[in-house]
Amino acid sequence: MQDRVEVVRGATGLMQGAGNPSAAINMVRKRPTSTWQFKGSASAGSWDDYRLMADVSGPLTEDGRVRARLVGFGQDASDFYDLAFNDKHLGYATLDVDLTENTTLNIGYSHLYSNRNLIWGGMPTSYGYQHLDLSRSTFVGADWEYNKTEADTFYASLAHDFDGGWSLNFNATYVDGRYGMLGTFLLPTPDVGGHGHVWWATQSVRYQKAADLKVSGPVSWFGRKHDLVFGATVNRQNERDTQWFKSWDDPDFLTRGVDLATWNHAIPRPDTSSTSPLRYVYSTRYKQDSLYSVGRFNVADTLDLLLGARLDWYDKVIDTGSSAISFSENANLTKYAGLTWKFADRHSAYVSYTDVFQPQNQRNLNGDLLPPKSGRNYELGVKGEYLGGALNGSIALFRIDENDRAAWLSDQSACTVPAGCYGAAGLVRTEGVDIELQGALAPNWQIGAGLTYSETRYRKDANPDNIGHRLSTADPTTLFKLSTQYTLPGALSRLTLGGRVNWQSKMYRDATNAYGEAVRIQQDARAIVDISASYRLTKNLNLKLDINNVFDKVYYSTIAADDWIWGATEAYGRPRSALLTLNAGY
Repeated sequence: MQDRVEVVRGATGLMQGAGNPSAAINMVRKRPTSTWQFKGSASAGSWDDYRLMADVSGPLTEDGRVRARLVGFGQDASDFYDLAFNDKHLGYATLDVDLTENTTLNIGYSHLYSNRNLIWGGMPTSYGYQHLDLSRSTFVGADWEYNKTEADTFYASLAHDFDGGWSLNFNATYVDGRYGMLGTFLLPTPDVGGHGHVWWATQSVRYQKAADLKVSGPVSWFGRKHDLVFGATVNRQNERDTQWFKSWDDPDFLTRGVDLATWNHAIPRPDTSSTSPLRYVYSTRYKQDSLYSVGRFNVADTLDLLLGARLDWYDKVIDTGSSAISFSENANLTKYAGLTWKFADRHSAYVSYTDVFQPQNQRNLNGDLLPPKSGRNYELGVKGEYLGGALNGSIALFRIDENDRAAWLSDQSACTVPAGCYGAAGLVRTEGVDIELQGALAPNWQIGAGLTYSETRYRKDANPDNIGHRLSTADPTTLFKLSTQYTLPGALSRLTLGGRVNWQSKMYRDATNAYGEAVRIQQDARAIVDISASYRLTKNLNLKLDINNVFDKVYYSTIAADDWIWGATEAYGRPRSALLTLNAGY
């Protein structure tokens, strides 16, 4: 369904209004092709992982003005832990119609279904706040747990090219989504020993309508060419949620005193009927209207100035039946400024600033929505092309400030919100560096490398003890990725070998355990190695083997959170796995 994924780093408010000072992911859909083509694949892998994919596209009329594409995908899989299941299927259909030589209409529909069980909270720790070192196949939940998503998406777009390089683009989308989840979370039961299962369930229906109108093109001012963009967006969402939960301060235990070493997953299914006393229903109405403009101004032969602004009108209402909670923002201004300088052959430098606001869903002790999280992003970087443009490199320094970030309140005794209460955390600042290298070292040798270092610390907070400390030591400060792919020469040119290394620095949490001792729980720095081999059987067939975590490294992908000390908040990383795929293309 997706042709490619575009990642835009930095604050994204100029593009999506209620964004965050991090990054945006733009999923670009597959479009029909002007000639007939077929792509398909069949895969089999570890833990009974079976997948099928088919993608057919081409013209429906002799003149090629009407084109269509159909994509289907299905997966039936287990996983590395007991009782696991993962069923997924996707259908996608899209049609292109050239209304005129300069105007194209694109319409499409997709259906997504996904149903799997999950370890909602993950693995617990011991009362001493240490890893329990259970088997990676351990599933600490019940046999009735599930996490199900369904979505039907209808969309249409119209693109028209005017004379002089100007263009108009209109996009409209309607989404009908359903989500359901029933899961357990382990908490300690020190009065009887062991752990106990707390449960939570939700059923939600969401309808979304969105549209975007954009006009863009070049202008000539003062003897130079510049580019301008003007646009408007509307977004409407209605959601109805039904949840079953008591409270974190006084949870509803299904079990107590469970010994996980002998756990058999046998728990009576909780009551999720409409008459359950733990049932809680609310609806959410959301709307956002936006106007935006962006300009790239060529102020000198080697210097471009980028300026942009966006106005957002935002309104959100949560209706619990007995009361309504609302938040609105009128004409919120998001600003963007950037400067790019081509200072040498195939080299450029840039500096940018973006601000953003992001309304939050969390509520405080009074049940009111928290104020929006506001953010600012500053970035300074250099980009270069090497080996005749075959290899691209970049380095960027960044700073991200966030105000009023939601923080869990340790004292929930006065909270009346089933999902828990939060407070605004003050100001946190993230500073770091990002280095990337991507491209070809030789005609048959591709390489990609990336290093990111960042730290997020409190600058202001209601709790003065937090100031200067890291926001979360459970997040690594350093990430390094290296991947390579090499096609052998001569008689072995049908064979391509690949490898990938993902390394990250340590993660840890400091806390006081149940015995009053100051302890640290930690996942040391670790590297995960993946390898692959691909063999071209014929012009149209290719066989590929992927082996992930080839050395079967045992590690935790997340470690215990101090919000739920000794609760179920750890998760193992995936063990070694293999996937064999036959690809066909015609």
